[in-house]
Amino acid sequence: MKLPASLRPIRADIVRGVLFMLGMGLPVWAGIVLEQPVLGAFASLGAMLALSLDPRRSMATRIPSIMLGTLLVVAAAALGLVIAGNRPLALAGLFVISWLAGLPRPDHAYLSLLGKYAASALVLAEMGFPATVPIGAAYVAGAMLGLALSLMQAYLVASVEPGSSPWDEMNAVISGDSNGPLYGLTLPLTILLATWSAVKLGVVEAGWVGLTVLFVMHVDDAQAWRRIWQRVAGTLLGVVLAALLLTWVGSPLGLVLLIALLAAAYPMALRRNYLAFSLVVTALVLLVIDVVKLESGGDAGLLGWRFVDTLLGCAWVALALFCMRALRRFWPARRGC
Repeated sequence: MKLPASLRPIRADIVRGVLFMLGMGLPVWAGIVLEQPVLGAFASLGAMLALSLDPRRSMATRIPSIMLGTLLVVAAAALGLVIAGNRPLALAGLFVISWLAGLPRPDHAYLSLLGKYAASALVLAEMGFPATVPIGAAYVAGAMLGLALSLMQAYLVASVEPGSSPWDEMNAVISGDSNGPLYGLTLPLTILLATWSAVKLGVVEAGWVGLTVLFVMHVDDAQAWRRIWQRVAGTLLGVVLAALLLTWVGSPLGLVLLIALLAAAYPMALRRNYLAFSLVVTALVLLVIDVVKLESGGDAGLLGWRFVDTLLGCAWVALALFCMRALRRFWPARRGC
């Protein structure tokens, strides 16, 4: 029986929710059972990457897109590990990769998200987040699980979403169809300044501030302003939810169940609005990080800092938007924004 057109997105969200639940829940469960929670958590994050990057097109497009995206993120993490401890080199690397992440236009969904993930991997590895060969292998294994689940989705929900393919996006960016030099320079400069201010203020794990700028800032002012308040509100609610869940759950296997449930809600929250998405993804990532840090007592002590990081990052985004709005009065329209 063929579903009405109005119900097809709901069915697709349900299918993707189940796949996210399996992709993120199974690796964490396996890691805890095998007494390798760190590897299980990173495999879960790898599956999250693959399922998020999924261009939802033909299998011939999905396979190379997800595999190449995974390798790029792993390479960025390896670069972050190599330059760790060399602050000038780390800032230069962050500037370049943030500039590249800011080139794709908002409608270039695959490249835009891939650039953010690659920049995040470099920042997290450089700031000391665990990055070893076994962890990298676990991450890639999780991404391959995500790829397998993506192919399963292609079989269960035979649909191609509107928008350009990853290859069309690459050709467009190479040919100059990008966000323009003003935004392209403002984004990495804002990330650098936000990270520097966090270091000077003594913020714990200052890289999270730069990541907030990376994910919140938008070339469209109106969209960016909406994202700022939705990000702050969603993150606050996500931190509170994660704190309550970590207080309530007394066992690692309970964490697995919560991660699976939040992962199931991820696709629907992403489609609904940025506030709901920020709430779900904040709580989800914090619970996965808690699994990473189980052996050292968990991540509960840093939950408050996550919200401080978000506030500081959003404040820098607001300042950058004011500056861009002023500069546009002197920036020739033909040169883009």
